[in-house]
Amino acid sequence: MRYPAFIPNPTLMTDQGRIFRPGGIVETILTPLPIGEGGRTFGLPGPVPADVWSVLDHAAQIVHRITPWAAVYAVPNLVFEFIPDGYPCREVIRHKESGKDYARAGGISFNDEDIVALSLHSYSMNLISTAYHEAWHQVEKILEKIIIDEIDRSLVPLSWGSAYADSMVERRARCFEMWCMYYEEGMPVRGLSTWLDGIFDGVATGEVAREWMKEQ
Repeated sequence: MRYPAFIPNPTLMTDQGRIFRPGGIVETILTPLPIGEGGRTFGLPGPVPADVWSVLDHAAQIVHRITPWAAVYAVPNLVFEFIPDGYPCREVIRHKESGKDYARAGGISFNDEDIVALSLHSYSMNLISTAYHEAWHQVEKILEKIIIDEIDRSLVPLSWGSAYADSMVERRARCFEMWCMYYEEGMPVRGLSTWLDGIFDGVATGEVAREWMKEQ
C-alpha cells in the first residue's frame, strides 16, 4: 500500500549509519550499503527516531559483551532478499533493477562472518531487545550441542502459525532476549533458580564468551 498524502518527517531522514568494531573502533558509514557476502542484505537510508540514537552505544556494548568478536552494523533500514519460507513478512520492497523482493528486518546475525546488523528504524527498547536476540544467534555457534539440546527440551511445544517463528533457533533467541529484558527494565535481580537461568546469565554477562576465547 502507498500513502501519497503522507511523507516521512524530513528531520528524521538520514543516510548515515555506524559500524562498531571489536576493540572500540566506531566508523560512520553512508547507505545504501551491502552487508555481508552474497549481496542479499543491504542497509538503506530512512527515518531514525531520536530515542534510538540515544541508546545505540548501549546496544553495541551488549553485542560486544556477549560476543566480543562481532562487528555491529547499525543502519537506518535493514532489508534482505525475501524468500517465502515462513518468514512473517509484513512489507516487501521490490528492487527496481533486479526485480528481486526485499523484506525489512529488525536485526540479522551473520554467524559465518562475525557480524550483527541492527535496524535503527525502531523504538529504543526494541533496539536493545534486538541486540540481545541477535547476539544470542552469534553465541550459539560456540555453545556445545548438549546445551542447545537441553534448552530445546526445556521448552514446551507451541505454534505461532509461522515456520520461522516456530523454529527452535528463533525460540531460543526470543527466550534469551525476554530473559535479559527483565533486567533492562529494572526488575529486582532474581536468583539463578534453574539450569536455564545459569546458561542465560553466563551468556548475558559475557562469561561464556570470555571462557571460550581463552580456550582459543
